[in-house]
Amino acid sequence: MKKISKRAKAAYLLLIVFTVGLVFFYTNFAINGGKWALSAYNTHIYSNGALQTTGSIVDRYGKVLAKSENGKRTYYEDLATRKSLMHIIGDNSSFLSGSIQQTYADKLAGYSALNGVHMLSAFNKVSKMELSISAELQKKVANAFGSKRGAVIAYNYKTGEIVCSLSAPNYDPQNKPENLDGSYYEGIYVNRALNGMYPPGSTFKIITSIAAIENIPDIFSQKFVCNGKCTMPDGGTITCSGKHGEIDFKKGFSVSCNVVFANVANMVGAEKIKSVAEKFGFNQNGKMGKIGYSGGYYDAGKAGATNLGWSGIGQYTVLASPITMMQVSGAVANGGSLNSPKVVNRIYNAFGIPTNLNISLPKSVISNGTSSTLNEMMKMAAEYTFGESTVNNYSLRCKTGTAEVEKGKPHAWLSGFMDSSENPYAFAIIVENGGSAASSTRYVALTLLKGLTELDR
Repeated sequence: MKKISKRAKAAYLLLIVFTVGLVFFYTNFAINGGKWALSAYNTHIYSNGALQTTGSIVDRYGKVLAKSENGKRTYYEDLATRKSLMHIIGDNSSFLSGSIQQTYADKLAGYSALNGVHMLSAFNKVSKMELSISAELQKKVANAFGSKRGAVIAYNYKTGEIVCSLSAPNYDPQNKPENLDGSYYEGIYVNRALNGMYPPGSTFKIITSIAAIENIPDIFSQKFVCNGKCTMPDGGTITCSGKHGEIDFKKGFSVSCNVVFANVANMVGAEKIKSVAEKFGFNQNGKMGKIGYSGGYYDAGKAGATNLGWSGIGQYTVLASPITMMQVSGAVANGGSLNSPKVVNRIYNAFGIPTNLNISLPKSVISNGTSSTLNEMMKMAAEYTFGESTVNNYSLRCKTGTAEVEKGKPHAWLSGFMDSSENPYAFAIIVENGGSAASSTRYVALTLLKGLTELDR
């Protein structure tokens, strides 16, 4: 009996080990099966490590942006357009890790846990992916942006659909340059629109303003004096680009007075500014579908009065990505509700059947009253920067930012939106080392705004 008991225990032990091993295998298979099937060694999809056969990608109007033909991967016919889409769509290599062709490789190849890539290998059937991007708008914005370095991104703040996403520098994914060395191509594989982390400069005053409006009851009756600079309680100096004299909070926003906002930041405090910033994705990373993006960074908890002041102006150690600053403006435009961005509208399987729901609910990040006040303040700032006619033509609301950096001229920022039910779009533009934000972003912004009004017409 003892021998039988020992054998039974051994059998049970083996059964437990086998069961655990089976669970471990199938868990790994469920998580990593797509990666295994889509390895560069899979000759149904890759040839010598280069992508050759997978599903097609089209824009919001059905224009083919990438497809496979006769074992070769080809991209949109227009050079400027396909270069501008390089970071979003990807190329034939595996270096653009955040691109659609990398992150959605399993979906494009029609992979399923049940059949693997059988439809591709047996019948040459693949999936199709429809993006929210407009190829025509990409071309217009890319041509306006020229040889600058930086990013442009725009989305529908009612639906979350990204309609334009440009990161520069870039290259032709169909004819990748052999040599990507040199200063021009520095950071070439980084999608600056999603993962570029920059000092936001005065565009961050939108967030500081939200914190002030929601925490300082008499903020609109407060008066400040700007003589081009001010001395903070810890003895440090805050400088301003102008001498604005006696000035109130709203006027301080429209003319972008640093003296006003350094003092406001100290009145509000670092923790309340941080709390507002984190509602928009600072100090965390975001996701749109399977594509990740950087939020931003804000932490002035241990800063003295001067550095806290600079943080309220978007300097000190503050960082933000263009997609985050786009969402900040989008929430102000949308009555305080933030819709998460998305770039993939629909995914069709090999039989042409949609396989994704792509539904997300907006979240309230600021009160309707605060967003209404910011709308008015951003209109005043837009009139100050672009003039009344441009504001009226495009229902423009915006905030510029000139972000000081260690080397070269400041980065030039613009974050804003169109206050229009027909054109509910928010955007962010950054020109690296562009100097004056008003001049560096103007032509790109006007091209973008005009293009946005022509969408879906």
